[in-house]
Amino acid sequence: METTVDEVIINFVRDNTCLYEKDVNFKNINKKKYLWQIISGQLRNLYDIGMTADAVKKRWFSLRDMFSREARADTAPIDEFLFG
Repeated sequence: METTVDEVIINFVRDNTCLYEKDVNFKNINKKKYLWQIISGQLRNLYDIGMTADAVKKRWFSLRDMFSREARADTAPIDEFLFG
Protein backbone atom coordinates (compact mmCIF):
# COMPACT_ATOMS: atom_id res chain seq x y z
CA MET A 1 0.00 0.00 0.00
CA GLU A 2 1.38 3.39 -1.00
CA THR A 3 1.73 6.09 1.62
CA THR A 4 -0.10 9.33 0.87
CA VAL A 5 1.34 12.82 1.20
CA ASP A 6 -0.92 13.46 4.21
CA GLU A 7 0.33 10.29 5.92
CA VAL A 8 3.95 11.33 5.36
CA ILE A 9 3.22 14.73 6.93
CA ILE A 10 1.38 13.16 9.88
CA ASN A 11 4.16 10.64 10.54
CA PHE A 12 6.85 13.32 10.30
CA VAL A 13 5.05 15.56 12.80
CA ARG A 14 4.47 12.58 15.11
CA ASP A 15 8.22 11.87 15.07
CA ASN A 16 9.10 15.52 15.81
CA THR A 17 7.27 16.36 19.00
CA CYS A 18 8.60 19.92 19.18
CA LEU A 19 6.14 20.75 16.38
CA TYR A 20 3.14 20.07 18.62
CA GLU A 21 4.21 19.45 22.25
CA LYS A 22 5.62 22.02 24.60
CA ASP A 23 9.06 20.51 24.96
CA VAL A 24 12.46 22.24 25.06
CA ASN A 25 12.38 23.16 21.35
CA PHE A 26 8.69 24.11 21.14
CA LYS A 27 9.50 27.83 21.22
CA ASN A 28 12.60 27.46 19.04
CA ILE A 29 11.31 29.02 15.83
CA ASN A 30 14.49 28.24 13.87
CA LYS A 31 14.33 24.54 14.78
CA LYS A 32 10.68 24.34 13.71
CA LYS A 33 11.34 26.18 10.43
CA TYR A 34 14.19 23.77 9.75
CA LEU A 35 11.93 20.75 10.36
CA TRP A 36 9.22 22.09 8.02
CA GLN A 37 11.92 22.55 5.36
CA ILE A 38 13.08 18.95 5.90
CA ILE A 39 9.60 17.52 5.33
CA SER A 40 9.17 19.78 2.31
CA GLY A 41 12.35 18.29 0.85
CA GLN A 42 11.22 14.75 1.66
CA LEU A 43 7.92 15.33 -0.16
CA ARG A 44 9.80 16.74 -3.13
CA ASN A 45 12.00 13.62 -3.26
CA LEU A 46 9.23 11.07 -2.65
CA TYR A 47 6.40 12.53 -4.72
CA ASP A 48 8.03 15.21 -6.88
CA ILE A 49 5.76 17.74 -5.16
CA GLY A 50 7.05 21.29 -4.87
CA MET A 51 5.35 22.16 -1.59
CA THR A 52 7.08 24.93 0.30
CA ALA A 53 7.74 24.59 4.01
CA ASP A 54 4.90 27.05 4.67
CA ALA A 55 2.52 25.02 2.48
CA VAL A 56 3.40 21.81 4.36
CA LYS A 57 2.86 23.58 7.68
CA LYS A 58 -0.49 24.93 6.47
CA ARG A 59 -1.52 21.43 5.34
CA TRP A 60 -0.59 19.99 8.76
CA PHE A 61 -2.71 22.56 10.59
CA SER A 62 -5.58 21.86 8.20
CA LEU A 63 -5.34 18.10 8.86
CA ARG A 64 -5.14 18.68 12.62
CA ASP A 65 -8.15 21.00 12.59
CA MET A 66 -10.24 18.60 10.46
CA PHE A 67 -9.46 15.77 12.87
CA SER A 68 -10.40 17.91 15.87
CA ARG A 69 -13.71 18.99 14.32
CA GLU A 70 -14.66 15.41 13.45
CA ALA A 71 -13.69 14.16 16.91
CA ARG A 72 -15.85 16.83 18.54
CA ALA A 73 -18.76 16.05 16.21
CA ASP A 74 -18.61 12.38 17.17
CA THR A 75 -18.86 13.21 20.87
CA ALA A 76 -21.40 16.04 20.63
CA PRO A 77 -24.56 15.43 22.69
CA ILE A 78 -27.67 14.62 20.69
CA ASP A 79 -30.61 16.86 21.50
CA GLU A 80 -33.61 15.03 22.89
CA PHE A 81 -36.02 16.86 20.62
CA LEU A 82 -34.59 15.03 17.63
CA PHE A 83 -35.96 11.76 18.95
CA GLY A 84 -39.00 12.74 20.56
